Amino acid sequence: MGSAIAAILVALLLEDSHVIPGIEPMQGPDPTVGALARAIRAANDPSMTDTYLFGVTGAAFLATVCANNCNCREWRELSLRLDPTLKALGVPFEKYEGSDAAAWARVKASIDDGVPVVGWNPFGDFEDAVITGYDVEKDLLYGWGAMPAGKEYATGKLSEWRSGGMSGYIVKRSKLPEVDRKALELASLRGILAFERRPEIEGG
Repeated sequence: MGSAIAAILVALLLEDSHVIPGIEPMQGPDPTVGALARAIRAANDPSMTDTYLFGVTGAAFLATVCANNCNCREWRELSLRLDPTLKALGVPFEKYEGSDAAAWARVKASIDDGVPVVGWNPFGDFEDAVITGYDVEKDLLYGWGAMPAGKEYATGKLSEWRSGGMSGYIVKRSKLPEVDRKALELASLRGILAFERRPEIEGG
């Protein structure tokens, strides 16, 4: 039995391509939250909607405030809310960063397990995306990003993404614990009221 499991693990490690089927398209602004929602649906909770995650993180109520319409300040605000919200929901996750083989191995293992990965700039648009597959021989990544979606997954150069410095979220498979969703939702509503009443901020 042990040798059979070892053989399967070796085969998975040596596999040079894998694409998760059926991950729904994602396009438009705020790709980080949509990408996370798709990973959570695959790993933990099929009922987790994009809309719910947008609301409970507060992402639905952020607005660009910089004079040149750059969304960098909006991203900084969102980044402060993502990790605490995922932890409050009981979603197990880890972050990865770097261009080394260890970081790629973590990304690859998640995709091989059927859970897409959130990654920054795999398709050359300098946005987060959901990565649904890879093909080492063809030097391709597959997934959905912020650009208009077609009928097939978008593709990007695997070697360029790896060498450019990978970063993002990996959501771990598990059954989510029972949490007080109402308390979390009320906290999000309080944050929304704070957004509404704060002074205007100008950036550049």
